[in-house]
Amino acid sequence: MDEEPDKIPAFFEFAGREFSYEVMDVAEFWNVLGFDNDTPGVYYYIDGIKKSYYQGINENRFQPNLLLNDIKSGNN
Repeated sequence: MDEEPDKIPAFFEFAGREFSYEVMDVAEFWNVLGFDNDTPGVYYYIDGIKKSYYQGINENRFQPNLLLNDIKSGNN
């Protein structure tokens, strides 16, 4: 969403790759995300199929080691 779009270039620099993206105002962002979801959200897709999803800051929060386990375990 449009809270800190000035940080986007630094993210791509850190990631070592750029992707297309769209900056949305807050209301549009929540309409697209859905009100049942939470931020931050991390999706892991292979060939358009969602393999893992992490969201929010509680039990299903993003934990890099879990995503790495998904990738290494062949969940792809």
